[in-house]
Amino acid sequence: MIHVEVKKLYPDALLPRFTSKRISEDELLMTYESVRHMEDLAVGLIKGCFRHFDQKAEVGYARVSDDVSEIKVVRLNG
Repeated sequence: MIHVEVKKLYPDALLPRFTSKRISEDELLMTYESVRHMEDLAVGLIKGCFRHFDQKAEVGYARVSDDVSEIKVVRLNG
């Protein structure tokens, strides 16, 4: 919703993009695309959500190219 409003004000803005793919019941692969490299922020927000809901997960990322990173989320049972 915010990005829609940003695009109205700044049509040339370079906005981040997320796509996701379910790997298994307990694994999710998110692809983050941005020239701003805010992967640490995205990972921190994801970890904070798990902590808030008292769930365990491993979250990490790997840079695929200059503007694409993959964030892997593995929910740990138990």
